[in-house]
Amino acid sequence: MTALERQLTRTLRELSAQYERERTQHAEQIATLRRQVEHFAGQVTRLTADYRTLAETLRGRWS
Repeated sequence: MTALERQLTRTLRELSAQYERERTQHAEQIATLRRQVEHFAGQVTRLTADYRTLAETLRGRWS
């Protein structure tokens, strides 16, 4: 193997390792974002229910 081939092989391995690290990091970020979206969706559902309850209560008082 020539010096150039060794250098290219080493560089390819480094790039492959970097790609794998970044892929893993992005997958973790996506998982975190999905959990946040689920959390916020739950909050929206609860707030919607609370709003409806409040609206019904207020309509009942002034009807």
